[in-house]
Amino acid sequence: MDFRDLDWLKVRRAINRQLLDELTGQRDAGEAEAIALATELNADLLLIDEKRGRAFAISKGIRVTGLASVLIEAKQSGLLV
Repeated sequence: MDFRDLDWLKVRRAINRQLLDELTGQRDAGEAEAIALATELNADLLLIDEKRGRAFAISKGIRVTGLASVLIEAKQSGLLV
């Protein structure tokens, strides 16, 4: 199954190109896009695993979590066996 076929998942791009350009100079392109979009959406939480990206997002006041935390919570909730 292709993730683009999932109706509950939306693929979005950051709109603020100035912010994205500023972040891209300091971060990997994917991290920059994720941090910029989280900022634009005033996201409650950003899923990001890269250590430097996480630290940068936290320094900008963005709450972060990693994939391992999501998997642990899913397991504890009985969603994974």
